[in-house]
Amino acid sequence: MKTTTKNFGTIVLLAGIAVIFAGFFLFVTEEKRNSVFWLDLVVACFVFSITSITEFGLIAVNSNFNKQIGGLGIRLSYIRLYSLLAIAIIVIGYFAKAIFNYQLFFQLAAAFILLSGYFFSHLSSSHTSSVQAEQDIQRKGKDEIIKAISQFEVLISKDSNKFGAEKQKIDTIKETVRYLSPTNNSSANELDAEIVSTIQQAYSVAKNNDNGRTEVFLLLNKCEELLKLRKITYSN
Repeated sequence: MKTTTKNFGTIVLLAGIAVIFAGFFLFVTEEKRNSVFWLDLVVACFVFSITSITEFGLIAVNSNFNKQIGGLGIRLSYIRLYSLLAIAIIVIGYFAKAIFNYQLFFQLAAAFILLSGYFFSHLSSSHTSSVQAEQDIQRKGKDEIIKAISQFEVLISKDSNKFGAEKQKIDTIKETVRYLSPTNNSSANELDAEIVSTIQQAYSVAKNNDNGRTEVFLLLNKCEELLKLRKITYSN
């Protein structure tokens, strides 16, 4: 579907440029094809091209959409503003019979607005990327705990009669983890790693030792205490 859209967009882009060229050369006589004519032709083709490329997504500016999404709205707004200004300058220049130098100046000013938009969108995307990276680091510990719990749940769900008490205990732990706040605090991260290790130990004992239920409960109790300490560490 994406490939079809790009192919269609490319056809529209090429056809549109061809129509622009045809219109300029058909309706402007040869004696009037001065510097203003070529400037307007180049600007019209550029405006149509950049609009088509943006709207149809013909060029992947950034392979990671999550990183560019923060600046995407700014970029689109500036492109649309530039397009309106550039066309308005062409129309006003035509009716006002403005000389080439004035039209060139205002077209360059409009292009400067477009470049400013790309600059600000890049800053926004960079900020989004840094915030996303920080959030990923903060969630890592909690995500690892949830992953270890899920692995344990898969094991005990195979024999709910045998591991009924363990299931109640792990459900309590899971509920506590659900309200655990993500953090990049070093002490809290160390506790997260220890909690994960403790759950994995309980999993290993439950899986490989039929007579190790007491040890499993001890490990799960230890996990609960570590979770309490984790909350205290983060709140400090």
